[in-house]
Amino acid sequence: MALVLSAMIMNAAEWGSVSPLHVEGNHLVDKDGKQVMLHGVMDTPSPYFSGYRWTDGHGVDLYKDGDNWITNCKNYFTELFDAVTDRSQGSWCNVFRLHLDPCWTNNTSKPLTGSDTGEANISQYDGTRLDKYLTSLFVPIAVSAKNHGMYVIMRPPGVCPKTIKVGGEYQKYLLDVWSRVTSNRTVNRYGNATNGWLSIELANEPVEIVDENGVATEQAMRDFFQPIVDKIRKNGFKGIIWVPGKTWQQNYKGYARYPVIDPMKETDGQSNLGYAAHFYPGWFSTGNATFDGNSVIRSFYDMVPVIKDYPIMITEVDWSPENPGATGHYNESGQWVIPNYGTWATGTTSKFGVAFKKFLEFFGNVGMTLTHTHDYIDIDYYRSTKKVRPAFQVAMGGNAYEACSGACFQWYPQFAAKEIKAYDWSDVGGTDSYFPLYTTSNNPLSYVLNPSIWTSGSFNASTGQLTTGQYGFGGWKYTGGIDLSAYKYIVIKFKKTSSSSASFRLFDKDDYWAKPYMTAAGNRTKVIVPLQGKKNDDGTTFDPSHIYIAGFWTNGGAAQSVYIDEIFVSNDGVNPADFGDANGDGKITMEDAYIIRDYYLGKNPAGIRMKSADVDGDSKVTMNDANIIIKLFLGK
Repeated sequence: MALVLSAMIMNAAEWGSVSPLHVEGNHLVDKDGKQVMLHGVMDTPSPYFSGYRWTDGHGVDLYKDGDNWITNCKNYFTELFDAVTDRSQGSWCNVFRLHLDPCWTNNTSKPLTGSDTGEANISQYDGTRLDKYLTSLFVPIAVSAKNHGMYVIMRPPGVCPKTIKVGGEYQKYLLDVWSRVTSNRTVNRYGNATNGWLSIELANEPVEIVDENGVATEQAMRDFFQPIVDKIRKNGFKGIIWVPGKTWQQNYKGYARYPVIDPMKETDGQSNLGYAAHFYPGWFSTGNATFDGNSVIRSFYDMVPVIKDYPIMITEVDWSPENPGATGHYNESGQWVIPNYGTWATGTTSKFGVAFKKFLEFFGNVGMTLTHTHDYIDIDYYRSTKKVRPAFQVAMGGNAYEACSGACFQWYPQFAAKEIKAYDWSDVGGTDSYFPLYTTSNNPLSYVLNPSIWTSGSFNASTGQLTTGQYGFGGWKYTGGIDLSAYKYIVIKFKKTSSSSASFRLFDKDDYWAKPYMTAAGNRTKVIVPLQGKKNDDGTTFDPSHIYIAGFWTNGGAAQSVYIDEIFVSNDGVNPADFGDANGDGKITMEDAYIIRDYYLGKNPAGIRMKSADVDGDSKVTMNDANIIIKLFLGK
């Protein structure tokens, strides 16, 4: 423990500084090229959402009397920043998400029109009020956060209506908001390369985005946000821009084919763009009923494929356990949220939180802000005593670990000490029936084993025991097929022999009922499967260049189980082929894909192993090699 604490103390001197930040590859880096992980809180200068703490405990009319409350509001946020950055008391925030709250930018003397309710209604928006309070309130709050060692992310006033349209009123609204914000010389100065601590999140929680004809197309997200990005850059703002997705910032699939392009890529040679997502229990295959970190990783990669090329910021996340004595609520999608200790979502650290942290650690290019300061610290206790403690600690009997507050009091110092790194899947244990199979070898067959491709089976990752249902099949399915034509063999090692009548089967057609290439695999400790010049069961030539299904068939039941030790591709039938380990660390991780990508982009990364990087065997190292590793590694 002493060594860990001393490492944190040594790191604290540089950690508290706000070095200019920019995007490099899919990471955030500072001026010295060091990767930075952002972790902090969000808040808003609203009397209501601040619990009326800076308005003497009552509501006020900010349209009529706002100027008289500016000083109180700024002082209150300075007090919060004192608390969330007090490392001596265990709070380690380095980013603050600032809402340009519409309670300041709305003109309540204007008629309220339209069917949208609450903050989604923009009919009272007044750009001149945004100009005024940007200068007198929002920027000073941002500067105060920066002076406390925090980067700042600005989000626009309010939330998106249910449907936003290319060329529609909400796009025009955001164009006006960000045109005014980035026309402010102070804002532009704080975002540029010399300062680089102020960034912009374009919108909050789009639900559905449609094109100019009202159709939800793949291009609609890009076509909605691209003009806003172009306007911001035209105004001279060179800071990081965070682009949201749809479905309350859960769905980014359209960007895979139609990404937003940063004009800085052409003018400055480097994009300064990332994507902002939200993440609550129940999203991305999580919750308290399902909390397998590997499922979360696969689900997030599927829904947010831009993660492989851009940094990601989770700008809203929180959780706390069920609290029967409290009152529940309906969330943004109309689902009932079980009562908890004061967060937006209900969940526990030992279930949801552990899976969420595995996701953060695996990708290594994701930051986070809790949804509110009161999700992190006990605000009232701090204001009365100047002592920092996790939110909900007293209500939870003195230990808030099961809530996001207690968890982040443990995690944030770890993140600050730069202990977070790309996750090694071989560290996972468990007996989930849909679980990664790990081997010590580099191979394309060892990622996600599904024991129930045909009939219901089970797989125990710690023992390697695969038990299929009656006449069942368990193994791997590959969307689009995988190419093993560069290899001569698949080598299978078993932990022990069994009386199984199992056979190992390879399908070169995307159809389980097609005739496969079969090799007997029962009663053996090792099986060598030749890949070249073989026949399928119907006499047709087996083609290893597009394998869609691979795995084991058995009669079914525990007595017929096979106990898998290793499976790998090989060119001599003995040793694993040098597949995908581009950085030579003995395992395949996302870092191999990244080093291949960096080579392709002309960065000449140190230590790249060119033979291993040529995954598809075409004698070239291209983005296709990186994409093969990503897809295989994530079970795609």
